[in-house]
Amino acid sequence: MNKFTYDTSSYKFAEILESVFFVKDLSTLHENLETFNVDTDQSSKYHSVFYELAEGHEFFINFKRFIQDEIRPLFDEEMLFQKKPTFRVHMKENIAVGGYHRDRDYNHSEDEINFYLPLTEAFDSNTIWVESEEDEGDFSPMEASYGEYYMWDGANLKHGNKKNTTGKTRVSVDFRVLPKSKYKPSGKKSITQGVAFEIGKYYDELVV
Repeated sequence: MNKFTYDTSSYKFAEILESVFFVKDLSTLHENLETFNVDTDQSSKYHSVFYELAEGHEFFINFKRFIQDEIRPLFDEEMLFQKKPTFRVHMKENIAVGGYHRDRDYNHSEDEINFYLPLTEAFDSNTIWVESEEDEGDFSPMEASYGEYYMWDGANLKHGNKKNTTGKTRVSVDFRVLPKSKYKPSGKKSITQGVAFEIGKYYDELVV
């Protein structure tokens, strides 16, 4: 697991989404929902708004530039990357993703490399908890501020969330990259969006 920093003034991910959601602070999103219908936060009105944004929206233009300028230099071979990042909202007193798991349990390639990009303060019970090595079970929080991100092995390390008792909502995006040499069309689809793990659908190409 590696932690990196980037210049938020160059991308302004949080500020863009604050404008989209009409809020001043993403960590207060829970104040705009009267009730939560389920124990997990994977299908709120904010998810609907995010996934309905056009591919040419400012957020995705900045995301692709982030991939090119920040992620591409980390690799020395041709890579594929997740075209549209996965949007996460970990509401106050809720659990963002139910059940500890490895991404390979949900159709993902074990060769994928994960990136976790918090857009609010991610700490204690409002962030992802992950084991240090496969089957260790020694879970610890991936803590980060806006402007920091992790590269980690979510495909093979068990991870999950706790009930968020911090009083602050965590908003983040995560995405995966895959060495092109490891790409093998499988016919499988992502669980969240039902998108086939194929170039032009789930993946786009990142040429170095």
